[in-house]
Amino acid sequence: MDNNELILYYLPELQEQQKAMEAVLEELSINGRRLSEADLNLSIGYLVGIPGCEMVNAGSDYKKPDKSFAVLHDLSDSRISEFLAAVRGRDDLRVDLKAVVTEHNMKWNCIDLIEELKREHEVMQAFMSARNALNAARQWQQLINEQNLHEQYGVLLDELNSVIDSSSAVIKRGERGIEMELSDLVACRQALAQILQRLAVQQAESEGLQDEI
Repeated sequence: MDNNELILYYLPELQEQQKAMEAVLEELSINGRRLSEADLNLSIGYLVGIPGCEMVNAGSDYKKPDKSFAVLHDLSDSRISEFLAAVRGRDDLRVDLKAVVTEHNMKWNCIDLIEELKREHEVMQAFMSARNALNAARQWQQLINEQNLHEQYGVLLDELNSVIDSSSAVIKRGERGIEMELSDLVACRQALAQILQRLAVQQAESEGLQDEI
């Protein structure tokens, strides 16, 4: 066992999940420390024992987190993968948010880190949703071009192309690792959802007319 490996964890549903987490850590021979509510205002670096990190980070007013989280310190990529796989393999344990200790976050307190992880999770969810919608829009674009349905979809096609162009620029920022604003992704997803809905309505109306004929 690498004595420097350490996982800090917080489980709101402590009684139900504590034994499961202990079992995972024992199985992998990783040191673990359960965080109490009193620990949440302490800096990550202090909690994992990094020299020079102050005990308390400013901003102690907080409400009890409703998400479980784990902070991984000094684990290799392979060991991180082992831990995540072990957690996923259990029905009695859920870790909502996860982070690795870095030079950037080691001076944060746990509450600040949780809020940042929640924001990153929201952004990632919005990014995936927007990218899926963009792929659906591109399928429409391809169908219209392949079947030469330009006249049928008319002005709607011009709007489709415009929305795809603007949405592609937003999605590419994320694919290139450029930080994105949640508001940009939400707006992107809404624009795509609207055009997809209008295309579906247009298709239904067109099929209805063909049935009448």
